[in-house]
Amino acid sequence: MMRGLRQRKSANLLQQDIVSPKGCYVYAIYVDGVLRYIGKGTNGRVYDHMKEVRQRLTRRFKLKNVSPIFQQKLTEAVIKGAVIEEIVIADNLTSKQAYELEHCRMEKMVHDGKRTELWNVVPPSIYTPQEYEAFVKKLLKNLRSKNHLARYFARMQLARLAAEAPWPAAGLVSATSTAQSRHLEIPAHHDGFSDCVRSLAGRSQFCI
Repeated sequence: MMRGLRQRKSANLLQQDIVSPKGCYVYAIYVDGVLRYIGKGTNGRVYDHMKEVRQRLTRRFKLKNVSPIFQQKLTEAVIKGAVIEEIVIADNLTSKQAYELEHCRMEKMVHDGKRTELWNVVPPSIYTPQEYEAFVKKLLKNLRSKNHLARYFARMQLARLAAEAPWPAAGLVSATSTAQSRHLEIPAHHDGFSDCVRSLAGRSQFCI
């Protein structure tokens, strides 16, 4: 397993000593020393982002039209002369291990209050207990909406949250009770949190 392998400090976009990771791997991209992207892949995936940027810089383009947002921000950073570091966190993983490690790393960033530092899209399933409670309160508010679709999607979201229960927050208990009082099909009891704890414990060896 390869950890902390740094590749290509590329303010000048020169390639140096590129080493190919083995199997599935998880990598990080730093911009001027700040972690901006966490990803997983095989073969040369870790280098594809900067390859795309270099190709873009050979032709005319409008920065505002570049997508996804990570490519837009990365391109802008390179134009401004930022130092880009591509780091392989761990390689020679199974696909499942790579997925879990990527998720674990993003989860840690969010729980450390650094969600906004990441330029890649953070899965909606990753949030702090405070964010979770705020989301549940928003769904509860939507249950009282005059809009039929808003009420429907709030009900469906609450049902999903009650089944998964990533956080045993008071907000979820309140949401479940409220939904049940409105005759919504949301289970009153669940062991989603214990399942989540076991899942986190099982993958903790990959939280490097």
